[in-house]
Amino acid sequence: MPVCEDCGEYRRRAVEGPQTVAELFEEMAQVEALMKRLAVHRSGLRRRINSLVPISRLPPEILIEIFSLVCQTSSTTPIFLGSICADWRNLAWSTPLLWSRITLEVSDALPKSRPHLLSEWLLRTINLPIHIKLFPTEEDDAVFLNLRTIMEVLATHSACWGSIECILPPQCHDLLSMRHFPILRSVFLRPPKGTISTFSQPPDMFGDGCTPLLDDVDLTGYDFSSMKLPWTQLRRFRTQFLTVMECFKVLQQCPNLKECFLDNVYCPDHHQQFQRHQLVHEALETLEVTFIKGAATSSLLDAVSLPSLKNLGMHYLGTENVPLLPVISLVSRSSASCSLHKLSLTRTVLAEEDLIRCLEVLPSLVELCLCVRELVHPIFGDGYNLGAREGLSERFICELFHRQDVRQPILPQLRKLTYEGFVTCPIPVLLSMLQWRWRKLGSVRLEHVTIYTGRTWTMTEEEETSLDELRGEGMQICLSP
Repeated sequence: MPVCEDCGEYRRRAVEGPQTVAELFEEMAQVEALMKRLAVHRSGLRRRINSLVPISRLPPEILIEIFSLVCQTSSTTPIFLGSICADWRNLAWSTPLLWSRITLEVSDALPKSRPHLLSEWLLRTINLPIHIKLFPTEEDDAVFLNLRTIMEVLATHSACWGSIECILPPQCHDLLSMRHFPILRSVFLRPPKGTISTFSQPPDMFGDGCTPLLDDVDLTGYDFSSMKLPWTQLRRFRTQFLTVMECFKVLQQCPNLKECFLDNVYCPDHHQQFQRHQLVHEALETLEVTFIKGAATSSLLDAVSLPSLKNLGMHYLGTENVPLLPVISLVSRSSASCSLHKLSLTRTVLAEEDLIRCLEVLPSLVELCLCVRELVHPIFGDGYNLGAREGLSERFICELFHRQDVRQPILPQLRKLTYEGFVTCPIPVLLSMLQWRWRKLGSVRLEHVTIYTGRTWTMTEEEETSLDELRGEGMQICLSP
């Protein structure tokens, strides 16, 4: 035989005269059979190698946790995990949890096999809650047509939806109406960018008990007046372009609301004052509001009392200085049980005195986020500032630590400070505050400090050493231009 069946070595033999075609075909068959046996042997060796790798010795329960974390935090799919080796494939194929998250980019090129593969994918979830994220690569009719094809498959499993995040064109609305979503808890929908929010209605999928467990809704971009939601169930809600009266209506309709995010709030010209008594909302812990008009700040905050409030965000980018007195009044009015932990402010005017007065009545504050945005000229751009340049000053920094020429420091419980904007405070004063807050204040330390400014930080070698010492002791400091 020209091929040794034991070792596979090809042995030359003296050929007396030409070989026949039949003999050559027979020899080829022997070679192919040997290659198959060697491939099987090689696969066995690879399995042996894989079995000696430390990760292969982990219990299946630990591997599943690792797989689940990887699939949740990256683009890795169980299909890819199953391609690594037979053991991983068996584990991934038999674990419904790994198939319960569906993240798809939808383009204008939809493979014909994708709907079938998606159906197979859904079958592997074995009725676990399905968490769906759909991201169109472009917002045009061709992509939306493919998105509808995907949504048609997903809608057949609406009884298993746990959450949905999607840019949803009107072409898909009919697929969601008249369906039941018994375990759906979170909805994050956006209309296409070209849609005008005041005329864009959300899909009719929330009425008549269709979503009995829904408690987290984000419908930014849709017309608020056309929203029909199970309001009393909601614990988290976000939307935009509301009047102050509509904000008040949200809080009235949602007695169990814990987190509320309202963007682009305004007072119409025909705005009417609220009735004298305030709305007391016992459950609300987080309120983030972005205002279009400064007058809306006091109109909203003066109308409510929030005893459970922990996190407050007020954001306004208009030219006028909006006083923080409504914040002070809200905290004072919301009874002693209101212990504000985080305050986030975005303004174009720092109004230092007003800010300090506000912070003086917030001794429980743990985190402070300040952002001072510059208004730039619409023609001349960034180089032409429309207002006086205000920023983080020496006066304000001195209020944060104890010195002989100032009173007791404000915010004794502060652990995290984030600031974005112009800085006028000298670096030595800033360093003194950081050192005092970290080393001398007592049990409560300022642990995280992040400052984004429009200038390059110029420090002496001694100042750099002081910063490095604080970082080495565990203080997290980021000074970024």
